[in-house]
Amino acid sequence: AYESRLSLVGSDMCIRDRRMVMAGLDPAHVRRYHPALVGVARRLAERWRRSAGQPVDLQADLMRYTVDAVAGLAFGSAVDTLSSDGDVIQQHLDRVFPALFARIMSPLPTWRWTPRWARPPSMRRLEHSIAVLNQAVSDFVAAARARLDASAERRADPPNLLEAMIVAADEPGSGINDEQVAGNVFTMLLAGEDTTANTLAWAIELLWRHPAELRRATEEVRAVCGRAEDPTLEQLARLEHVEACLHETLRLKPVAPLQALEALRDSVVGDVFVPRGTVVLHLMRHDAVREL
Repeated sequence: AYESRLSLVGSDMCIRDRRMVMAGLDPAHVRRYHPALVGVARRLAERWRRSAGQPVDLQADLMRYTVDAVAGLAFGSAVDTLSSDGDVIQQHLDRVFPALFARIMSPLPTWRWTPRWARPPSMRRLEHSIAVLNQAVSDFVAAARARLDASAERRADPPNLLEAMIVAADEPGSGINDEQVAGNVFTMLLAGEDTTANTLAWAIELLWRHPAELRRATEEVRAVCGRAEDPTLEQLARLEHVEACLHETLRLKPVAPLQALEALRDSVVGDVFVPRGTVVLHLMRHDAVREL
């Protein structure tokens, strides 16, 4: 084992943003979000009941589920993509990550030099999706501010993450404005949709491949929750095997298998000299899947 001297590029802004977000993720707030999450889970179950006997696009449905959950949990806004197959916010989110990684891997930033009239359809669709998402985020922030302005009680005890972030941002000396709040909202939409949905999809796939573990998890849920449609947080905390299955999914199929860090100063890691400013990719999955 060694002590790494590598650090993420940090700034006062990162620290302020972290404090603002964590203000809405304390245990008391998380408990308040539970009923809303149960409601979204019900809609997913109903969508799958309607599809009985038909093929289901597992990942796409779970993407809708996580968008609805994040919007309700984090923004206090009712977004119901599970009940619609039309033009929904999730379809616009799906265009962002592929474009982001394509640009990261591109040797030349050709999108910066392409005049508007010559942009291909894929670029035009991406620009449209980003405009739609920016408008949705602005609407989330504006609606949350209106609710806070209308209720001193709500401002004293904000019921969702976005309102808690706005209250924290409004504190004297916070250094946070609505543009930075909106940036965190966009990040929550992107990260919350992709990571959670893919982890759940892999968990279902792995359980399906291992019938004994699926049977054990099913029996545990039935024993702890009975026929309750709305399991309590206390019941969920007792699902030890289900939680173990989720941890094993995260080990085998991590949604962030590598982490990019930048050395803030000249460092030595093991016997390797790492100059200041070097970007180092940590392969998180390597140790997770090797035998000890």
